Amino acid sequence: MDDIGFNLIEKEDYLHFMIKKTYDFDTFMSDLEKIKELSRKKRCNKIIIDLLESDSGKWNIELSDRFNIGLKIVNLFGFPDFTRIALICDKKYYENLVEDVTSKRGVYYKVFFDIKDAV
Repeated sequence: MDDIGFNLIEKEDYLHFMIKKTYDFDTFMSDLEKIKELSRKKRCNKIIIDLLESDSGKWNIELSDRFNIGLKIVNLFGFPDFTRIALICDKKYYENLVEDVTSKRGVYYKVFFDIKDAV
């Protein structure tokens, strides 16, 4: 999986996507589609996206881009799939706009700060 910005770890009842350290906002947006494709192929609707090992804190994502991330997640993972998504990030980079956008549009998306809570 060298052409993507993450490593996939298949668990018994969920897929764990570990984002690599050399990662950026544009790659994240395009890899959401790859994550969707892999989850569909694996027939799994529970996903963890793990940013703890990435340099995501350096992305400096604008407010409008955060909103667009939420919309993309809704378009990819909403009805009829109803995928459950947990995002793990460092607490200092947490911002709830993506959670607000997705939850108001019927997608189960929640941010956590460690793997144990996310699982």
